[in-house]
Amino acid sequence: MNPRILFSPQMLDEALNHAYTALAPFSDVQRWEYHSNRVHIERITQHVAPPARILDVGCGIGILALALRELGYTVVGIDRYIFEPGTTYSVEDIARLQEIWTTNDVVIYPLDITQGAHDLTGEVFGAIISIAVIEHQPYPRRLLVGMKQLLQTNGVLYLVTPNSATFSNRLRFLFGRPVLGNIEEFFNDEESFVGHWREYTFSELRYMCETLGLIVCAGGTMETTPFRLRRSLRKNLRALAGLCARFLPGTGNTVFVVARMNNK
Repeated sequence: MNPRILFSPQMLDEALNHAYTALAPFSDVQRWEYHSNRVHIERITQHVAPPARILDVGCGIGILALALRELGYTVVGIDRYIFEPGTTYSVEDIARLQEIWTTNDVVIYPLDITQGAHDLTGEVFGAIISIAVIEHQPYPRRLLVGMKQLLQTNGVLYLVTPNSATFSNRLRFLFGRPVLGNIEEFFNDEESFVGHWREYTFSELRYMCETLGLIVCAGGTMETTPFRLRRSLRKNLRALAGLCARFLPGTGNTVFVVARMNNK
């Protein structure tokens, strides 16, 4: 699949900045994700042309949904955790956030696609995006099956997750450190655990998609964090590891897959 350039870099920046501004103050604490969101919106628009109808699975407060809406797409978002009190991702003033969605013509439902998104039964989408969601699922097959059921003929799936084989993770493992540093939360929270159950490599992500009959058209790893030195030694070491990952294949912090339905 040859990527298409549908929007100039300035247009993408303007759309994303509009989303952050419109969603303030809820988006203020998520400004650190701007660069990764910028990478994702560029890749999405290369593979999906407006006015495609997009489903954003695990959309959070709707930053990408609103940015894509600004570019001419029709976007429906679903999320579970922002509506549930007491989780890391909860939004306290959800009514105010819903007002922003309504003002900007973005629809977001409190649904969990792994449990059956019954409110979307009968609907199909030209594209489904799911960014940093599958690592939070104890049963990733349910997530992928749920998305596949809502994908129209020749529809595009854009799936993104942290890369378990990052350069920094390889160093951590070399020195006897765990790749996932969430053992206390994982062990103690039991059914209320909302962290990373597992992270994946590109080959694992591709395997899961192909096993379910999806055709993987593009994918790989990428480093989405810009290099910047800080005052903290630990953050500087992480930044240097990210810089190395830009030159070492397969070691970027993010793995992605672009897949289509197999219509045979």
